[in-house]
Amino acid sequence: MIDYINSINWEFFVALAAIITSVFAIYTQRAHNRLTFKPIPIIQKVNYNNRLKILLWNKGTGPMFIISFTIKDVRGNSIKVANSMSEKEAHGFMDIVPIETRQLTYVDFISNPIERVVAPTESLNMIEFKIRDDDSKHTVADYNQALKKIKKSLHNVVVHIEYSNIYKNKKTYVSQVIDFDNLVNESHSVRKIKETLIERENKTTSVKKTNRFKDIFRFKK
Repeated sequence: MIDYINSINWEFFVALAAIITSVFAIYTQRAHNRLTFKPIPIIQKVNYNNRLKILLWNKGTGPMFIISFTIKDVRGNSIKVANSMSEKEAHGFMDIVPIETRQLTYVDFISNPIERVVAPTESLNMIEFKIRDDDSKHTVADYNQALKKIKKSLHNVVVHIEYSNIYKNKKTYVSQVIDFDNLVNESHSVRKIKETLIERENKTTSVKKTNRFKDIFRFKK
């Protein structure tokens, strides 16, 4: 028995165990690195009375490389592009917004996010509309109508993104349905907000003057 034990090549088994341990350690480290540098895309909607925007966030811990970016309806069908007579798949939010609304709003958008990189905890401003209140020839109703059309065009759409991490592993992200319904039917604008603030200031000023007059009148008595 002792002779049999002594005849075993223990160096071979020790070397084999070391190789297995090294391979397992490398595999574990690579798996850890993939989790450490994992991008997590999220579509965020900002919906105000006078402004709206859609952001693409990377909530993960690694950079996100955008391979494809398409916008479809809730059934996964292509959406008709606003400036095209034929059915065409929309690759950016600006493609599906009515053209006539652009003269009433300030617009900031990304027409083609493909091949862009989103760093961890950062975002891309995919599209942003602000009510343009510096043109007196348009009425409040015009601005409200433009904002309604914009929100209606962006309502109930779904974003499909194909992206990769630094290891070139491809992933697919499908966003939740973007909902702009809660403010579509409300008529608000910057002008109405400003008018409300001015009215409040006037009321506050008049109340202060009345109180001062009462104080002086009581003092004279």
